[in-house]
Amino acid sequence: MIRALAIFLACAGAIAGPVLQHRRGAFRAGAGAWLDTNYSKRIAVTIDATQVSSTLTDFPVFVRLDDLPASFFTTVQADGDDIRASSDDHTTELAVELVTIDTGGSTGELHVSVPSVSSSVDTVIYLYYGYGSATAYATPENVFGASGAGYMHVYHLSTAANAEQLNSSRSDGNTTLDANNFESGDSVAGKVGQAVIADGSNEYYAAPQSEASSYLRPDGSFTLSMWLKGDTFGSDTYYGNQMNSTTGGISLWIWSSNLRAGYGGSGSAWNGITYPTSSMSTGSWYHVVAKSNGSTGRLIVNGVEVDSGSAGSSHSWATYPLYLFRREDGSGYADGTLDEIRLHDTELAADWISAEYTNQNTPASFYTIGTEETQ
Repeated sequence: MIRALAIFLACAGAIAGPVLQHRRGAFRAGAGAWLDTNYSKRIAVTIDATQVSSTLTDFPVFVRLDDLPASFFTTVQADGDDIRASSDDHTTELAVELVTIDTGGSTGELHVSVPSVSSSVDTVIYLYYGYGSATAYATPENVFGASGAGYMHVYHLSTAANAEQLNSSRSDGNTTLDANNFESGDSVAGKVGQAVIADGSNEYYAAPQSEASSYLRPDGSFTLSMWLKGDTFGSDTYYGNQMNSTTGGISLWIWSSNLRAGYGGSGSAWNGITYPTSSMSTGSWYHVVAKSNGSTGRLIVNGVEVDSGSAGSSHSWATYPLYLFRREDGSGYADGTLDEIRLHDTELAADWISAEYTNQNTPASFYTIGTEETQ
């Protein structure tokens, strides 16, 4: 009888143990699975639900590779071609775009398309690496493009002089920015990986008119976002521009001691949606967003709406390229740094913009990096 009781208690303990562990969250869905056994290592990235105000679909999460442990940089390929990502089930592969990696300096910029980022439960994704024969992820445009977040274009500005490396979100390579008068030293540390600094004299980018009018022409509603850091905030200084004062379009610029957002057709582009430069400091980064639903335009700075006003719904895209760092007539050169310029053909929700700002501004508060796991 005593021996039988001992056996019963031992069996009960064996059953209760895993149940107790499960309640504590020790087990995850698919914890025993491995995305691809060719990859020797993986690490969890846990997105904090408290940093997200509502559930976001196909959200491009920025992972600053600097946050990963030193062992990552001694295991991953030097060019990062073996970086892959999965959902928490370890079977659903996620689209990734590796913009830069420097294994010697332990730095880099990675973006991962996450199907759903919850505002109520932490979202866990995994990064896989450690496969010496892997080739680069084949469709990085799926992070930001039509198969992902749906941006018309994203310019990471990772290299000043090489325009081919500025392009993202499209597989066909259209609207690659043409670099004008930049030098190799104009590639500098940015807010999201590398950025580009202009001298306010003659340095600028242009997406040719034929390409811009075909692929960068949001109809009615749109969202234009960028990180900017001004060395000076001179009047009539342009950071992003596809318009003039009579035919309209979209623009972010400084005029009359105000950061201004321009939208719409004739006349309405100059509609006084502003943020005073007295509230901005030279040498500091600002996440600036101009967006419109076709009737109301809004200006958002560092995740907070600062002004709104009427915005036209008609645009004249047939004439003007998209310029960065200057006005369309060859004036208004910007003296400062730009990073991570994104154009969407819808008015993105406030919760989406807030999450992007937090993710890019303070990545370590947006997610937590786990410990390295070995297959």
